[in-house]
Amino acid sequence: MQDIKTLELVSVRDHGLDEYWLQDYICQNPTCLGLGDIELVSKEKKQSSGGRLDILMKGSDE
Repeated sequence: MQDIKTLELVSVRDHGLDEYWLQDYICQNPTCLGLGDIELVSKEKKQSSGGRLDILMKGSDE
């Protein structure tokens, strides 16, 4: 049987951090997302339609 964890909702800003810190953390530690074995493809990728994609990752088997 799996252990079920109840997590506490926290504000990144309340801890003196920001979106860029979180983005860097996720890019350096993609396993924190719990999505299996994924790897960084691009960060702040420009889109042809305008704007940017914050983080682009792919499965390691692709």
